Amino acid sequence: MKSYYLLFPTLLVFEAAATTASQAATYTTILESNLDQGDNEVVLLDQDSLTEVLDGNILGNITSTSLNIGPDYSIAGSAYDGDYLTLVERNTDSATNEVVLLRQTRAQLIAGDTLGTVINTALNIAPNYSIGGFLFDGQYRLLLEPDAATSGLDVVALTINALDDLIQGKAFTFQLQTTLIPINPAFSIGGFAYDGQYQMLLESDEDVADDETFLISFDTFDDVVQNNIASFSFTDLNISPGYSIGGFLYDGVIDDPQPPAVPLPAGLPMLLSGLGILLGVNRFRHRS
Repeated sequence: MKSYYLLFPTLLVFEAAATTASQAATYTTILESNLDQGDNEVVLLDQDSLTEVLDGNILGNITSTSLNIGPDYSIAGSAYDGDYLTLVERNTDSATNEVVLLRQTRAQLIAGDTLGTVINTALNIAPNYSIGGFLFDGQYRLLLEPDAATSGLDVVALTINALDDLIQGKAFTFQLQTTLIPINPAFSIGGFAYDGQYQMLLESDEDVADDETFLISFDTFDDVVQNNIASFSFTDLNISPGYSIGGFLYDGVIDDPQPPAVPLPAGLPMLLSGLGILLGVNRFRHRS
């Protein structure tokens, strides 16, 4: 199988083409350096179709951003609701400021402009989990993934009707569902996007030459929860060993967003509070 290898020293060759391309709806993979660094820490890979995602076509599609993530945090997920939403999660469990939200335009994301775009959320993180995916389909969806594949814990789906509820950590408004998504000890959820279907991008925990990324499609969110897969395929994208997938999003407009979720019954907020709500750091990312 052919693989396009993301060699980040060549970013400047591709950057001009990427930033001057027309702003049609795109699939954007957010790549973050595994080490805290001043330059090229966060890189965007923009592709026009799922076919390009599967083909791993990077020519002219890479944009280096000026976004700099603090050494104690990592990008945990990304979504698009008219703004580019980036969830940044503390690498270690903390009682405060564990999950931070960046709400930006694309220009602000590329420029690394955080002035007025950084929001501390009240979400609390259980030490055994990490945010695996984040999307908007008319509601805000989080996939919470166990840090250890052998922990016996399940992937959990969290549905939140309003962004303010997410920011304020209003657990009584959340819908919590235990999923049937199997945990593969060799892969982690890299991102989660909605384009009319639900696209889950998986990344190998170890840097490998082939079959490093894997795309699974689901027709509905209930199918995600029940693990009823519509299609799946390895992609030809090979990520540089210095980077990991932090998020995956689609910035097109969907005509038929999913209906609002029913709020949780009164007893379930205690379950949420016992579970924690969000998590630590993805299994494959170890920033230092």
